[in-house]
Amino acid sequence: MYEISFEPYVGKDYYSQSPKVLVLGESHYAGEGDQQKDFTNYVVQRYAKRETGERRRFFTKIAKALDSQLDNHNAHTLWDKVAFYNYVQVIVGDGPRKRPTNEMFSNSNQAFRKVVERLKPDIVVVLGRHLGRHLDWYVKHWDTEPNSYITCNWTHPATPRYYKEHEATEAFEVAKQQFMAR
Repeated sequence: MYEISFEPYVGKDYYSQSPKVLVLGESHYAGEGDQQKDFTNYVVQRYAKRETGERRRFFTKIAKALDSQLDNHNAHTLWDKVAFYNYVQVIVGDGPRKRPTNEMFSNSNQAFRKVVERLKPDIVVVLGRHLGRHLDWYVKHWDTEPNSYITCNWTHPATPRYYKEHEATEAFEVAKQQFMAR
């Protein structure tokens, strides 16, 4: 079992939001600062919040799907309101399209559980169908009370042929309605 190797990024306004949204990515790849506990924070601050002037379409797509009022120029503002965590707690490979092994997923289960207990999200936006299937199985086998969050599973935003922003937005709206109905 892996411990939390990559601490979650938590936006400065996360805890004051209703619902509290945790965006759950799959994994990190080798690069600057990899295997440091604050690597996820580094990545989000650099590419999602654009603190160095750089941006990644991956984060812009997520922001625009979560808040349709945002555009390419102001999408970075969303990241103050959400948390972001990568499920797999080891570096998967040297670049995108490397798949985590089943063992990597399984060994990351307890770390994810600890993050959920700490952050107490209302909605978890799961990025990728493969991760969603793993998470569904794992959560059903928790030996305590069932999770209290609503899961919103998207096609991974880095798969341009399959990811559709309007579908992600609609799925998130359904999750918000479920949250409001509680």
